[in-house]
Amino acid sequence: MPDRNPDRPASGRFVLRMQPGLHAALRKAADSLGMSLNDYCTRKLAVPAGNLAALKEAAGSVPRAAEIFGADLVGIVVFGSWVRDELTDSSDIDLLVVLERRLPLTRSLYRAWDQTPVTWEGRPVEPHFVHLPAPGETKGGV
Repeated sequence: MPDRNPDRPASGRFVLRMQPGLHAALRKAADSLGMSLNDYCTRKLAVPAGNLAALKEAAGSVPRAAEIFGADLVGIVVFGSWVRDELTDSSDIDLLVVLERRLPLTRSLYRAWDQTPVTWEGRPVEPHFVHLPAPGETKGGV
């Protein structure tokens, strides 16, 4: 994708495609607060957990994963106690690393990650490797 033209201001508008269940959950949350879905999502994206690029160490997890997995990296999701704002002194940072199905999920993925451990706010980053479910495949809890 080409870079945005810096001489043309961003419109501030975009379309986000998501599963109907997620859309319904966001709409319900917005309705419960008497807000529009747009305002609710804008506020959610503005909080630190929604702006990982503002967190230097968090952003470092993305290039690390890209370095190891290259084109097989589909996406990264932070989950667990950090996202819920329930960190304790012994908490780590849970990172869901979504990979292309052609890359087998084996112990070698964890060994590759552990060669150069990643920390975030002084805490170890623990990767959890997954594939997206194939169309029609039963979805698991993760």
